[in-house]
Amino acid sequence: MPNIPLNIICPTCSKHGKIYVEDSLVKQNVRGITAINIVKNIICEHSFLVYVDKNYNVRDAVSFDFSVELPAIKMKPQNAPQIEFDIDIIKINLLPSFIVGVLKGIFYKSKILAVSDEDHLNFHYEAFFKQILGELFNIDLTFISRVEYVRNLKQFKHYLIFQRQELINDKDKILQPKNTKIESAIVEEFFKTPDNTSSIIILKNEIFKVHMLARSVIEYAKEQNLTRINAANLSEFLKNKHGVEINSSYMQFIVEVVNSYFSEEIEKKIKLVNSFIDLL
Repeated sequence: MPNIPLNIICPTCSKHGKIYVEDSLVKQNVRGITAINIVKNIICEHSFLVYVDKNYNVRDAVSFDFSVELPAIKMKPQNAPQIEFDIDIIKINLLPSFIVGVLKGIFYKSKILAVSDEDHLNFHYEAFFKQILGELFNIDLTFISRVEYVRNLKQFKHYLIFQRQELINDKDKILQPKNTKIESAIVEEFFKTPDNTSSIIILKNEIFKVHMLARSVIEYAKEQNLTRINAANLSEFLKNKHGVEINSSYMQFIVEVVNSYFSEEIEKKIKLVNSFIDLL
């Protein structure tokens, strides 16, 4: 089987490089795009995912930490969701980095603006985000035309802004690669699942876990009357409640969601500490 050369760029440091992938790896995914793992020292010191379409075009590259593990919480079986958009349109047209950015923006409780003149696609995009987030998280995401954006430029200066799905405004620097490891892992699960309905269910489940665990952290903080929480004690509480180990990076991510999205439900921001001395 022939190897296909791909020119890629690291999304963290912008270093250029070339890799070769087997023709069958891309051809077997007849719909959507294929995620290819780029480990450290292949191109540079960073690890990331490259998303390639069936024509061998590199559609996107997303910083990715291969050590990140999403919690394997058992979920109740679900009936197939009623889907009012075309999942193929989502997988073919929405950039993974854009989905990552929207998820981070919503978890961070940011106002998000997507500048797009593709009215025929925007309906599908809006329905997609409503499907995966709407029952759990409020969605402050607006799609507008470029003309309307330019006309009202000043009112959007504090928004997280994407134009043609490329990030153009992030004043709070929330989309730096080090800040989006969990969201990138969640989105990768969606794109690597070949069955469309299953991929939506998996994505919804991962977002449900974020919401559920954030609620559990709030419950623990209120029960203990704490804002400085020992990470080991919180880990034990979550293990007893949900029957699964939560790794440190995911637990820190959940605390950040609590501090950002659920800030009105806690008196002060919660801080994770790793030892008894740090609690003093």
